[in-house]
Amino acid sequence: MKRLPTNSLIFKIIAGFTFILLSVLLFGFVVELLLGQVIEDYEDAEFNMRKQTHPIAHLKADLLKAHIPVGDFLTTSNYDEIDQFDKSRTEIDREFTLLKKNTSNQRTLGFIVDAEKTWTKARVQGSSILSARYSSFDSASAERMRVFDNLIDSSIVKLDRAEARMVEKVEKLHQSAKRFRGYANIFIIIIWILTPTISIIAALWLVKIVLNPIASLQNGARFIADGDLEHDFAFQASDEYEVLAEEFNIMARRLKQNRDSLHELATQDGLTELFNHREFHRLLRQEIERSKRSKKPVSLLFLDIDNFKNYNDTFGHMQGDNALRIVANILMEQVRQIDVAARYGGEEFAIVLPDTAAKKASVIAERIREAISIQPFIVKEEVNQLSVSIGIAEFPENAEKAADLIEAADLALYTAKRNGRDRVCIQSK
Repeated sequence: MKRLPTNSLIFKIIAGFTFILLSVLLFGFVVELLLGQVIEDYEDAEFNMRKQTHPIAHLKADLLKAHIPVGDFLTTSNYDEIDQFDKSRTEIDREFTLLKKNTSNQRTLGFIVDAEKTWTKARVQGSSILSARYSSFDSASAERMRVFDNLIDSSIVKLDRAEARMVEKVEKLHQSAKRFRGYANIFIIIIWILTPTISIIAALWLVKIVLNPIASLQNGARFIADGDLEHDFAFQASDEYEVLAEEFNIMARRLKQNRDSLHELATQDGLTELFNHREFHRLLRQEIERSKRSKKPVSLLFLDIDNFKNYNDTFGHMQGDNALRIVANILMEQVRQIDVAARYGGEEFAIVLPDTAAKKASVIAERIREAISIQPFIVKEEVNQLSVSIGIAEFPENAEKAADLIEAADLALYTAKRNGRDRVCIQSK
């Protein structure tokens, strides 16, 4: 019998069905072990939480004992009571430190920290009483003792809250463990019942892996037929479908490259890489229509390089072309992403400024004019300068349609030329 290739669809169907069937059967055995371990973890957590409540009880008892030597000192003036208080203070501080270290719950830890802060105040008060010059039980000493006892009681109350929080959590874990044990038994029974059903469903699913890729290929081919050449056929496998999908992707990429190249040829000026004359007219009409909807102005800049014919005649057409490219680069640096910069023809350029009134456009135009005027145009190590004249017209202030706006901007340009060149002129109303 011929051996099936491991990357063939038939092999994957058989192997997948076998794997899923065995996995489901194995899952039934493993799940009981895992659930038993989970329950054991809950019980361990319960045990650890109970262990934490014992140090709190011991600490509360030590706090109650701490006030004894202070009270005895006031009545007997026995200095041995000072040593006894110091021992209690050291032991209580140590117990607080260990308790904080072994407490992970932030809320419980907060109660313990508050209790420790209150104990610190009580400790200071107790030391103050023990260090007093007169130890007789007068009214002042009684007041100090009352404050000391209140602080001790307050610290114990806060520890009671921490202990209650721990006990509450233990009880919740205990109840959760009991419920989870019952759910585990039900779940195991369900797993054994569902095993044959899941196996049948798995078989049907494996059959579908043959049909779904075909449907995906059909859907992708429809996208490409509709012009969406960026659609990607993605298959996470190394079978026949994956090879076929990759061929489709290569074909789509080549079609997109050809389409993009044709689009650039149709819309870009080959010398300056700005939009060409034809694309400029299309984009200008588009921005005017958008302006009508948004009720925001659109300004048009017409820009002409002054005395460019003399520059061409003097330095040759190659240097003239290089100058046009430099001017085009300056335009692209000065305009916004939403603006449209185009070569209108020869040494004449046009810029469409959406959402921009003529006054604001004049600021942009002046910035462009100045940038070009200071730009060195180097020919055979000789630095030359060029200037530009710019005319501005605004829609709908100066025109109601694209052709009229172009004419208005052109008139403003010629006004700038007549007034001496190297300047910006706004078309009057």
